[in-house]
Amino acid sequence: MLHKLTILIAVALAGCTQSVEYISAQPMPATEAVVDQATIPAEFSIIEQHPKGYFIRVASSGRASIGSIQDVATALGCKFDRVDLCTFTAHERGDEYASIIDGKLYDYVNDKITTLN
Repeated sequence: MLHKLTILIAVALAGCTQSVEYISAQPMPATEAVVDQATIPAEFSIIEQHPKGYFIRVASSGRASIGSIQDVATALGCKFDRVDLCTFTAHERGDEYASIIDGKLYDYVNDKITTLN
């Protein structure tokens, strides 16, 4: 019984301690990833963006041409890890018809991956 009680106390105390890494961690500074509407081609609207540059979601009235997608990639590709493309009528998360990731176009409709130039 004493052995079980000792283990229980040790587990409880371990859960109450904080690691030095957690205590000394400083909040990460925000990056300059937030962009405004003027940064992207006029046919697109920004519908969501992460301030630290993880992703941005843009919408247009219909599926964009490859030329417009390349313009978006040029404007936003180096500022965000992922650029999601959707339409105004289907703009919820998961409704994207394509994404730009690391210089590649992931076309979800046609199930293709293309390198953008």
